[in-house]
Amino acid sequence: MRKAELDSYKQNMDLRRTFSNKIFILLVCWVIAIFALLVLQGFGSKYDFFNLSDKVLMTFLGATSASVIGVFLLVTKYLFNTKKSKEE
Repeated sequence: MRKAELDSYKQNMDLRRTFSNKIFILLVCWVIAIFALLVLQGFGSKYDFFNLSDKVLMTFLGATSASVIGVFLLVTKYLFNTKKSKEE
């Protein structure tokens, strides 16, 4: 039984490492995409090649923020759960 627990612990650590890196990459890409959209909006409206209404821009920012934060919280809550098992 002890070997199975150690294997499970090792697998959990590997998953934590893998998914924490993927979450970090996802968040970095999200921030870059939002920054690019804001730059496009700023320069695009000045030079008339890209223009979103304020409502569309705020909806996009809010929806993408909520989605990314939600995914981040779900994955981290599952992978980094600090509750001890009932057997202990």
